[in-house]
Amino acid sequence: MSDLLAIGASGLRAYQSALTTVSDNIANASTPGYARRRVELSENASTNGALAQERSTVGNGVAVIGVQRLSEDLRNSAVRSTGADLAKTQSGITWLSRIQDALTGNQLGSREQPPPGGPGI
Repeated sequence: MSDLLAIGASGLRAYQSALTTVSDNIANASTPGYARRRVELSENASTNGALAQERSTVGNGVAVIGVQRLSEDLRNSAVRSTGADLAKTQSGITWLSRIQDALTGNQLGSREQPPPGGPGI
C-alpha cells in the first residue's frame, strides 16, 4: 500500500510543477519576448520486473525531467531575416554618406565659370 501512495505522491508533485508552468504561461501570455514553456514528464521505470500473473511491469511513479522553452520557428526566421536586411541597409547608408561627404568636400558644384570670351573658348 505504501508503494501506491508513493506513486500517487510522485504524480501529484510532477503535475503540480506542470500546473505551475501552465499558470506562468497564462500570466505572461501578453508579455513581449516571453516564450511558452512545457514540462516534460517521464515514467520512473520499475526495478522489480514483471508480475507473474498479469505480465505487466509496475512503475514507480512520474518524474519531471525538464522544462522546455517553446518558440516559433517562423517568427524566429522572420526576425533573423529582418536583422540581416537592417544590417545591409545600415551598411549602404554608411557608404552613401561617405560618397556624399567626398563629393561635397571637393566642392565640385561651386567651380567658377570663366568670363565670356576669356580663355577656354
